[in-house]
Amino acid sequence: MKKSHKVTNKFYIITIFLIIFAVAAGVGFYTFFEGEKPKVTINKALGQYLSTSTNLDFTVQDLRSGVRSVSVNLSQGGMEKNIFNKNYPRPASGQKKEINISFPVIAKKYGFKDGDIQLSIVIRDHSFRSLFSGNIETINKKLILDTVAPKINVIHSEQYISPGGSGIFIYTSTDTPVLTGLN
Repeated sequence: MKKSHKVTNKFYIITIFLIIFAVAAGVGFYTFFEGEKPKVTINKALGQYLSTSTNLDFTVQDLRSGVRSVSVNLSQGGMEKNIFNKNYPRPASGQKKEINISFPVIAKKYGFKDGDIQLSIVIRDHSFRSLFSGNIETINKKLILDTVAPKINVIHSEQYISPGGSGIFIYTSTDTPVLTGLN
């Protein structure tokens, strides 16, 4: 009888060990193989145009495993250039998992010409998913690179306007104005 009691105790010990191992493996899988993609928030309205020095201002966050890398690319007509690339260490538990990024985008410096251009922001987190390469979030935005300022040609203006009087100013612009007139 004593022998069957020892077998039963071993069975319970092995079963408890296997349950503890399964719970630890499940918690580890949930923590390190999480599937939540990083989030991107563009802080300042970018609009549809890039000028000579447009400032790109955005926030990236991953509340689970933290942001691993941020890459910003510009592409136009088969030419692609990386204009920002940074890797970040895995944040410790309880650390802030949000990163503010701001830098000027000077597209002419990279050899781009005026016209349509593609902006791409790629964020990768520290998750072990996708064969340990992490979850990826990609933001693509089509923009127009316009580095030439509009020129105004004065056709007619009043020489003398008395205080409280009115006058006229006639002009033409090299670009189609979005807003015209005086405020």
